[in-house]
Formats: sequence, structure tokens, C-alpha cells
Amino acid sequence: MPKSWYLPNPPQVKNSGLETDEFLAYSADYFEEMLEETFLGEDVVLYRSDLAEGTALYTKAHVYGNTPEAASKFDVRQLITRLGQSELGLYVKYKGEFFLVTEIPGDNGVHQHSFMTRCDYDLRWKNDEGDVVERKCVFKDATIFSFGESTNKSLILGNVRLELYLPMDDETLKIGRGKRFIIDNFEAAQFRDPMVYNVTKTNFAQKAGLKKTYGVLMFMLTEHSFNPATDDKTEVIADFKGY
Repeated sequence: MPKSWYLPNPPQVKNSGLETDEFLAYSADYFEEMLEETFLGEDVVLYRSDLAEGTALYTKAHVYGNTPEAASKFDVRQLITRLGQSELGLYVKYKGEFFLVTEIPGDNGVHQHSFMTRCDYDLRWKNDEGDVVERKCVFKDATIFSFGESTNKSLILGNVRLELYLPMDDETLKIGRGKRFIIDNFEAAQFRDPMVYNVTKTNFAQKAGLKKTYGVLMFMLTEHSFNPATDDKTEVIADFKGY
């Protein structure tokens, strides 16, 4: 939307308070006061994908909304931060929970506005060097099943759709087709074979931020079989043995 829609047309009255610079300064001050002096400003911590404290940013932001998707019931919140603080692929620690910024933040000159999805699993795997890597992820089962029978008695199959969202970094970019993960409840998996999933499509709908440095990767998965000869359910890592 052009600025001319909400700013006075020239000539402007000098020092009226409505000039572009004064309007933006007033808006920025108002947002800052809102974060620091009202209940709308809540404590959050912004992390890079490795959750290193050395690069963590302790700040205040405005978080609102709890809009689960109709099919998957995922916890999606809106995140409003100071300019330059939010970035696609960041982790946000909010009220003890970790969220992943899954949309590129908008910038209106006063603050940034984006969406974040609550992480629901700590994904673990071994990289090519044999090192264990761990990332908080969003695992989305958006499978749609059809019920009932057709007139010709044909079998109606569900539309299986399993998605894995991870922040883009040097480790997650190495994940390729055929990579296997254990994604299951840890306690339950000790009494039975855990659920194992296989990557069938990589970097599908990859999103990258404006700096092209950070982003979010989405992987398509299918169900696979637990192999006790190679997989370790106590470590919750597929293809763990044999290194």
C-alpha cells in the first residue's frame, strides 16, 4: 500500500507531527513502550538452529493467537518483534516451549510480524561424519482418510501426507532422500518397535529469508520399518549402529 494513502499529501505543515520521519519515530516509540511497559510485551528468547547461548537474544515480543490448523491441530502463533530481530528459521522460546518461525517476517518500518509453529519433537540422527545431531522440529501428520464404500466396491485409500519442518543450516541441508528417522514417544518405544520414517522428497517448498542465509526446509516422509540390527531405540536414532 503506498504511503500516500495514510500520510498527508505535500505541502506538509512543518513540525505538525505528521511528517514521515516524525510519524515513524512516534510509532517506533509507541511500540517500544508497549513492549517494555505493558503486559503485551512478553519475554522470549531467539535462538539459531544449534540453540547456542552465545548467539541467543533475550528480548521482549508480542505473541498472540492460538490458531490450530483444522486438520493437524498444530499450535500456530503470531510473533511481533522489534525490527531486525526476527528471521525465518529461528527458534523462539516462549513460556517454556520452543517454536519455529515458519514464515518470512513482514516489515512495516516499525516492527516485524511473522508466524511461528510449536516444535513437537527433538529429532536426532547421525551425520556423514558419525556425529549425533539434534534439532527441534515440527512433525506434521496431515493425512486425510476417506471413509465409506464406492458403488463399484473399490478400495478407497487415504491421502498420506507426512511433513517434517527443520531450520535450514549446514547439517539439515545434508539430509537427502532415503534418510531414516525414529519419530516416536520415547517411553512407549521402549516397549515396542518405534515408528520409523523415510525421507522420500527433500527440500520440498523450501523457504529462504531475504538474506538467503537462514530458512526452513520441509521434507516429505513415508512410514518405514524398525531394524534392530541398525536402529537404536534407546538413543532414538535410526541407522545408529554400525559406525
